Amino acid sequence: MKTIKKVNILIALIAMFLITACNNEVVVRTPSPVVPTGNQTVYFSPKNATSYELDPTAPTTVTVTLLRKDSTSAADVPLKVMKNDSNVFVIPATASFQAGKGSTTISVGFPQSVIGTSYAFEIAVSGDNYLNPYSSVVPVVRVSIVRVKWDLVGTGQFYDSWVFASVAPVQIYYSVLKKQYRIPNPYTVAMLTEAEWGTYMGGPTSDYVIFSIAANGNITWTVWYTGLNYKGVSGQPIEAYFPLYLGTVRNSTAYNADPKSSVDPTNSKLLKLNARYYIIGLGGFGVFPIYISLPGGPDLKTLLGL
Repeated sequence: MKTIKKVNILIALIAMFLITACNNEVVVRTPSPVVPTGNQTVYFSPKNATSYELDPTAPTTVTVTLLRKDSTSAADVPLKVMKNDSNVFVIPATASFQAGKGSTTISVGFPQSVIGTSYAFEIAVSGDNYLNPYSSVVPVVRVSIVRVKWDLVGTGQFYDSWVFASVAPVQIYYSVLKKQYRIPNPYTVAMLTEAEWGTYMGGPTSDYVIFSIAANGNITWTVWYTGLNYKGVSGQPIEAYFPLYLGTVRNSTAYNADPKSSVDPTNSKLLKLNARYYIIGLGGFGVFPIYISLPGGPDLKTLLGL
């Protein structure tokens, strides 16, 4: 027993020695970065577009805006290229600010880009005099571009049975490359005003209504905005979802039984899209049909008795 006690005492003394030794160690800390006096805190505008789909005949350049918090003096801010797919982008080495100006732009070109191929670039602000590690603004921008040809099919009609009070004439385009149709935003202020949406108006809109037609006549899309906010509350947009896509977004199979969207079996120029109207985080209004008459198709006003 005495031997065991001696061993336990020895172990305790060793442990105390180790603890004391550890406590005597000098902790070396890396000092926090010091922001230089006159730091301009340069960053990329949050309003920069992050993706472009351009017509092949459009200029092969995009504009990127930079901002800064200290605009006292002129500055040539160095830029660092983080990504340049296939080296197709021509990116300037600096962004120049004039004295007294808090914003500037750079032009990024891609004259050698191939139609139908998607490319992306990423640019970062460089230099201690222009970066502020304690700022919440973002000194990096990421942009993707693709050049796609959309051919005008002709003038058709669009009627949203839940949103509209009347039929809207629309231009309809088709992309052979993407095998998709698109219609410039039909949810105009005039159409929403006519339908007396009042305070619900002012919500976000989509540039285009885009959909695909499969060989079996089934129609699919993802989602688009209707220009309405639920009860006029910003941040609560009402969207027209393809039901199965909403199921994916909501991680739910509850929408699988919704009626399919398809080409009319008796008239190939008449389309019926069954959209589910939904506000993420709140709920929805159910499924309502949207009718599209392709160029040369039936007059929706007569067909639907509007």
